[in-house]
Amino acid sequence: MKKNNIIYFILCILLGLILYLFNQASMAELADTELQQIRLPLTAPLTTFNPSQATIESDLQLTAYLFSGLTQLNPETYQIEPALAQRWSISNNGLHYIFHLRPQLRWNNGEPITAQDMVDTLHFHLKPENKMPFVHWLYPLKNAQAIHQGELEDFTQLGVRALDQETLMFTLMQPTPYFLTLTSLMPYMPLPAVLLKTEATPLNDIKQLPTSGPYQLSHIAEGVINLTPNNNFFNPMQAKIPHLTLQWVNPEIDLMILAKTNTNTDQSMSYSLTQHYIPQFCTVSYLFNIQKFPMDQALIRKAISASIDRQLALDLLNKPHSPAFHFTPPLLLGETEKIPEPFGISFDPEAAQLWLDKVNTELQLEDKWPVITLLLPDEAESIKIAETIAHSLKYHLNLTLELKPYATADYLQHIAQGNWESDLLQLTWCGDYPDAHSWLYDVLNTALLSPLMTDKYTNIIALMQRSLSLSASPQRYELYQYAEHFLIEQEAIFLPLYFLNHRYYMDSVLKMAHLNPFNGSWWIQ
Repeated sequence: MKKNNIIYFILCILLGLILYLFNQASMAELADTELQQIRLPLTAPLTTFNPSQATIESDLQLTAYLFSGLTQLNPETYQIEPALAQRWSISNNGLHYIFHLRPQLRWNNGEPITAQDMVDTLHFHLKPENKMPFVHWLYPLKNAQAIHQGELEDFTQLGVRALDQETLMFTLMQPTPYFLTLTSLMPYMPLPAVLLKTEATPLNDIKQLPTSGPYQLSHIAEGVINLTPNNNFFNPMQAKIPHLTLQWVNPEIDLMILAKTNTNTDQSMSYSLTQHYIPQFCTVSYLFNIQKFPMDQALIRKAISASIDRQLALDLLNKPHSPAFHFTPPLLLGETEKIPEPFGISFDPEAAQLWLDKVNTELQLEDKWPVITLLLPDEAESIKIAETIAHSLKYHLNLTLELKPYATADYLQHIAQGNWESDLLQLTWCGDYPDAHSWLYDVLNTALLSPLMTDKYTNIIALMQRSLSLSASPQRYELYQYAEHFLIEQEAIFLPLYFLNHRYYMDSVLKMAHLNPFNGSWWIQ
């Protein structure tokens, strides 16, 4: 018995030793496993790698890897973080911003990045003959709009000045609480001198291009761009992947992020994928033509909104979008737990019928409702959603919705000219930057809504203008929440339907991936 115990004890020790050595070997193998390559999707072929000329999503995505702004967005919270600028200060009146660049900032070729580079870039953007896209993001700067529109030629009057090699001062026309957010966008990315001398740089001219972002161009082939880390970038953690491949994919299929590690036995990518969703910060809504009967009746508008089961419509569409009861994404309306509930008009067929009956009685219509018309782009997703909503209106309210599809390519121009005699029209609104101002104020100031602009609604615009003086205080968010309540619930001019989301498939070897919807770049962990 004693001998058996000794043998058992020895076997236990050996088994424990084997398990320990196996675990150590596994840990060593895991430690040696590093990402060698990430393949990221492009939704369209590239046309430029110059930030000042990038307009389509694929171009914006590429330039976001090649160039950095003064600030950057946190990939999870969309709050502002330092980038080329290490820190900044803001005057008490909100008109002066002083940015301190990181010491020893350099382009990938070793040349220094200076405050004067930023000044030269802004001058280039504002010259009318250069016809730069997104130049309106510079308009908060003092005299920027006047210079760009040719009303002022003296660039020394522009609200930007290099105080020294590493210090930059901006002067604004008026307080702009979202100005720091703007400094993460393309016009606030300093450009190298080579891009300020010519109107366009050929896409295949990559050898001499200085870059300031985490990556640099390595190789370009048809539909494929290879990037390697910029060893002079201020944060090496953002460029840990040795090879980054941007590849055009069919926009009809879902996005895929694929990885290859140094433990792969062949040259193929890993294909163990998990499904994820990310917001695009775009809102699909219907707008009511309040100048036309019966849409001039607020209760009719409320009844239509309450009769729509948004989630059911999205389920039938089989798309990864989220039902919307706000026009502005809730994340941008302040702390979500402080947003008053209920907010917006939710699916409530009984309330919808009561509102409809009340108007029917007041106007003595005897249920003789005219056909309701909807102007919308002639794309499959919009039409399918609209058909579902038409069935819902017929079922719950016995109202007839007639679809008026219009060519998608010309749709925005058509409605911008005021050519919408329909009762409703579809509007897809994507914010330029992650701030409620880019939804509520900007959309109310477009020509699209000129038929709606009575005194009542211009007062809301004035309210949005007043919010600029409130910086990032809770009172500012309260004003935006009030505007949402007024436009969507009280007056029901807007009928939010859903927020657009991307569906993507990520290689399981990756921990996390976040898409910056404002420049198309991916943050990989």
